[in-house]
Amino acid sequence: MDVIEETAAGAATPPLPRGLERVRSLVARYDKAGPRYTSYPTAPNFSPQFDQAAALERWRTATADLSLYLHVPYCVLRCLYCGCHTLIRRDRNLGTSYVDTLLEELRLIARHTDVSRPLRQLALGGGTPTYLLPDDMERLFAGMRQLLNFADGAELSIEIDPREIEPEYIDRLAGLGINRFSFGVQDINPDVMKAIGRRQDDAQVEAAIGAVRRNGDWPVNFDVMYGLPLQTAASLYETVDRIVDLGPDRIALFGYAHVPWLKKHQRGIERYERPDADLRLRLYLQARDQLEAAGYVTIGLDHFAKPDDALAVAWQDGSLHRNFMGYTTQRGLDLLAAGVSGISLVNGAYLANEGDVDKWRAMVGDDELPWRRGLLMAGDDALRGEVIESVMCQFRVDKRAIEAGYGIDFDAYFADARNALEPLRGDGLVNEDDDKIEVTEDGRLFVRNVAMVFDAYLGGGEGRFSQTV
Repeated sequence: MDVIEETAAGAATPPLPRGLERVRSLVARYDKAGPRYTSYPTAPNFSPQFDQAAALERWRTATADLSLYLHVPYCVLRCLYCGCHTLIRRDRNLGTSYVDTLLEELRLIARHTDVSRPLRQLALGGGTPTYLLPDDMERLFAGMRQLLNFADGAELSIEIDPREIEPEYIDRLAGLGINRFSFGVQDINPDVMKAIGRRQDDAQVEAAIGAVRRNGDWPVNFDVMYGLPLQTAASLYETVDRIVDLGPDRIALFGYAHVPWLKKHQRGIERYERPDADLRLRLYLQARDQLEAAGYVTIGLDHFAKPDDALAVAWQDGSLHRNFMGYTTQRGLDLLAAGVSGISLVNGAYLANEGDVDKWRAMVGDDELPWRRGLLMAGDDALRGEVIESVMCQFRVDKRAIEAGYGIDFDAYFADARNALEPLRGDGLVNEDDDKIEVTEDGRLFVRNVAMVFDAYLGGGEGRFSQTV
């Protein structure tokens, strides 16, 4: 058994994670910028010059069951690590007019596609969805239930900032039918949280999760980050131990992406020391070991779930899906998105909403779907998208299933991609035979690199993306 030694300063130094030395030897070769593949083609390839008439026709003829994402961009306070599309406003009454426009947009959507199809998933993200005052949230749900066909057993999820939620609000959310609660925890160490501009303590997190569980046995998700300023192996070890004690059903373990040229507020972090590439690697592997030792199942790129959680079940039965919300539990749904910057995928048409809230509101007010960029998938896009999703979700590609679905000879069609896999095969990160391509356990940390060989759009544009490891 590994022993946690004491440093000279008295802080606990966790044991080295398994496979660290092996992975270190590979990172220099494979750590480069690349997509996270929450879509394929990826969002930088969407264009303002898309065929809107053809997109509307795809919406009109769509028949798949539905998923709906609602984006609420507002936050009361700015978190310095944040890479999301947010607006900082202290006056929460602004949410009232935002809900008015969201409902207008949903009614507009209903004029262009069949919203009587069963709605099987709903996600409210942001920003901070609970920026909306409770009465506005109830009005939003009342409007959605009048318009949409909520399926029995639909998953209704919401992202929550544990600093900004009262237990009574959680009671009202449960009363509206919310049945999955996702908390932005990020870290619990007070020095780390101060450095990222997020004054949040352990008691706030515990109170929020307690309020959920008083309402019923609802699943709880935590977002946790590694690579944050002032994080050390010892501090993150203690954070993950505490998170395990709190017992969330699902954990998303994200690496902090420092992109101050895109998000200027991140410059406020630069006064603090940030983990270098080697420490980031250790932090991830260490947290993975802790979570697996606590009984969590590693899922895809960055998620962990208890074995009976719906995400773990989807991982086991092959229905795991990846979209702009990360890993989700159902494939084959059309994704509608409402709100500023939301992105829909309906019948093979990606449509990205206007990112400026005033322009978004004006377009909806003019009875115009607030699309600013789009991409209509062709046959090759769908084929490569399925292969990439198989890599990202299942760590394997069933060549015969792809051949049957698309009428191709897999090895011939993807000859260039298979050649590009040769170094990864040589390093033991990928195995391939006549029937399948499979990412090995060592290769899972490099799964984005595997997916990239099947991407026809990269073409030197990798600088738009974060590092793959």
